[in-house]
Amino acid sequence: MNNFWIVLIALLAFSCKSKDLSNSREYHLDKPFIQDYSVKYVAAETNVKLYNVESDRNGYIQILSSKGLLRPDHGQFLYPGYLVNDKHYKPTSGKRISGIGKYHNQIFALGVLLLPALVKSAHNLSISGNNYTVVCNETFYNRI
Repeated sequence: MNNFWIVLIALLAFSCKSKDLSNSREYHLDKPFIQDYSVKYVAAETNVKLYNVESDRNGYIQILSSKGLLRPDHGQFLYPGYLVNDKHYKPTSGKRISGIGKYHNQIFALGVLLLPALVKSAHNLSISGNNYTVVCNETFYNRI
């Protein structure tokens, strides 16, 4: 009987081994990621109509509006910016631009002087082919 208690105590002592909790603990591995955010830009004037927006390969953004070409200025995360007149490229800064489009990641502008009898306001511009053929869609421009 004495041996029975010794064997029982030995079995209980070896079966009640404490587990190592540091290896079996569940944890979440935090991985960094890039989060998208938006920056709000407001027009400086309230009566401006915005028609089209394009971006080139360098990230330069141009917006076609009723007041000409605009570009975003001084906008940051949580701080709205303004749309100001685009004077980046002087030959188009004072002209009446009727449409903008993108071809090979470059922005092209269609001036009213190109087709004055047909085009009053062609807001969308399609450029295709290897020789920079300009195509204005019939639905996007108004006849005078």
